[in-house]
Amino acid sequence: REAIDSALAQTYKNVEVIVVNDGSTDNGETEKIALSYGDKIRYIHKENGGVSSALNCGIRAMHGEFFSWLSHDDVYFETKVEKQIDAWKLFKDKTVLICGKRIQIDKNSDEILNASQTNIFPANVLVNWQGAMINMMKKGVINGCSLLIHKNIFMDNDLFFDESLRYAQDLLMWYQIFLKGYSVYRIDDVGVKSRVHDKQLTQTGRSIFKKDSLSICNMLIDDIVQKSDKEHNLIFYYLMNNHHLVN
Repeated sequence: REAIDSALAQTYKNVEVIVVNDGSTDNGETEKIALSYGDKIRYIHKENGGVSSALNCGIRAMHGEFFSWLSHDDVYFETKVEKQIDAWKLFKDKTVLICGKRIQIDKNSDEILNASQTNIFPANVLVNWQGAMINMMKKGVINGCSLLIHKNIFMDNDLFFDESLRYAQDLLMWYQIFLKGYSVYRIDDVGVKSRVHDKQLTQTGRSIFKKDSLSICNMLIDDIVQKSDKEHNLIFYYLMNNHHLVN
């Protein structure tokens, strides 16, 4: 409920909230909460297929121009979408992703003080695709809920989250987007409260992460090699962080 409330409370009012129930096994509690909002949201129930399938379901169902992902255990600040739309208007370019900052909260929604936060991209700078790739390889993954992405980026490339991956589907998506030449701009505003708890997959699925990372390596290594050059030695940075995955 806290996640849905934060999506509905956005100061940018031209928002469509789609709730995808990916086959939850909670005796109908998720559905009960979602249906209590009536026509304030669009509710979709589907058989369990994993995070990727739920995200893809939402992307295919959306009527809006921009995609903003919110996981069920995270929370938006009320100005998240408005500030990112304002940033996008600086470019009015469908090839630019907008990224924001995040804070971490615990299971009780209290901010985790002194939590380690890595800002993958510099603030208020348009970073091209090569720079985005290198920053990810050196500093880590992007928090998907901190992004605002034009729907055309998915549709023009027939690009959807890989449903064979259970953990690192977002990592693969960001690499695929940047390898197609898209750029990113990070605003210096916090848009997301990212929840940390011991039941989430990021805490319990380390072995799945390794398996997914190997799959991603096999999918992308040839493309990364081909798009490396002396100025942007992508393969060097990729291997520096993923050498244990390459034979």
